[in-house]
Amino acid sequence: MILTAFVLHSAARIEALNIRAGNYLPRRDRDPNGSLGDGKWRNSRENTPRDQLRDAVQTFGIMQYVLAPLLLIFSFVVFFKNRRSWVGVAATFSVFAASVAISLMLYRDYFGSLGW
Repeated sequence: MILTAFVLHSAARIEALNIRAGNYLPRRDRDPNGSLGDGKWRNSRENTPRDQLRDAVQTFGIMQYVLAPLLLIFSFVVFFKNRRSWVGVAATFSVFAASVAISLMLYRDYFGSLGW
């Protein structure tokens, strides 16, 4: 449940920051050759919502690429191994949370948006 809470919180935080930053993700400034129009995503001197979004994507967003699929696998294993009803409900919720986090991660292109 801790992993579920962390993955869900990270995805929700990035989405909230993305809304505050004017729906910056997914980045739409790609050139025809696939490179980013304004280059790497850099921090400004102020602590703007876009800078906060970049910091969240750079830390928690990148960790989602490992943690969300891991949560999905663990949830399926727990769901099929345990026959208790409350464990099944928790595993089902975890599968849903992992699926949402993976969908947002891929749609918003956390890694690609950093311009690395």
